[in-house]
Amino acid sequence: MKEPVMMFSPRCCTSRSKRLGFTLIELLVVIAIIAILIGLLVPAVQKVREAANRSTCANNLKQMGTALHNCNGTYGYMPRHGWPWPKSSTTLTNVSVFWAILPFLEQDNLYKNLQGKSTSSAYYNGVATPASVPNYVCPSDYSGVTSTGMDPSGAQFNLASYAENGVVFVPFYPALRSTFTDGTSNTVLIGELMALCPLEAGGNSATAGRMVWPAVNLTTGDPIAYWIGEDTTNAPPGLAPGTFATQYPTAKSGGFFKVPQVAPSTGASGTCNPLTFNAGHAVVQVVLGDASVRQITSSISVTTWNAALTPQGNEVLGSDWEQ
Repeated sequence: MKEPVMMFSPRCCTSRSKRLGFTLIELLVVIAIIAILIGLLVPAVQKVREAANRSTCANNLKQMGTALHNCNGTYGYMPRHGWPWPKSSTTLTNVSVFWAILPFLEQDNLYKNLQGKSTSSAYYNGVATPASVPNYVCPSDYSGVTSTGMDPSGAQFNLASYAENGVVFVPFYPALRSTFTDGTSNTVLIGELMALCPLEAGGNSATAGRMVWPAVNLTTGDPIAYWIGEDTTNAPPGLAPGTFATQYPTAKSGGFFKVPQVAPSTGASGTCNPLTFNAGHAVVQVVLGDASVRQITSSISVTTWNAALTPQGNEVLGSDWEQ
């Protein structure tokens, strides 16, 4: 007896083979889904990265504020920009605040390298004297500063993404017990400021800004914002107008220092102003006299902001200071 012969349908096999692949429409749908997922993922990654950068910048400011407090605890006062350090020193006769606090940022070896020299401006040009200080560079500073604090141009200046409040550190040696009669929590010490703002050339001026943390004069890029006397009609209380008024006639608006800039554009035609704090975040971060870090938006009133810049102006800060 013969066994039955099994017959296979060609149609069945053909149908099965088709199910092993993708149609063009299915492939396009998959690609579209992947593109959508990537589109959702990239902004999320960027947001997380910026949050981390902002945290790093805030930590830098916190470290500087703590360094100033430790400095005050050691000497009884804090540095005065462009003056001897410590007072009456015959060795360090002309240094920036950023240089004076180096030992309190675990940069004692760099600090001692200046011994025998008269001014920290000897380190303003990084070609001969590179000096990398991680605490002085904010990763959100997109103006052109490198991660090591160098200018990418041929000069390679030692740059900083922060600047001193000139109203506090230019006229005197500030001391926590006597200078801040307005309250340490109501006075700004240091804030964010783009390292190259707006041009990668020249000194620190309205048209060519460069924050060089060891510098102690305008031609080499003073790391200072809010120079006293930038406005002759309404200088901060107790501070007489100076010669900077004619040099920077537009530094203030309406007789007051301008409020911080949030994410300004840089370059030759940029909006970045080297005379006021600014940052690449949605806020501008500052460290106060009590070593706390505060985030400032560009919506803060000019009156409140100017009151926060003066350590002894006897002003009452507006309600927007607590926002």
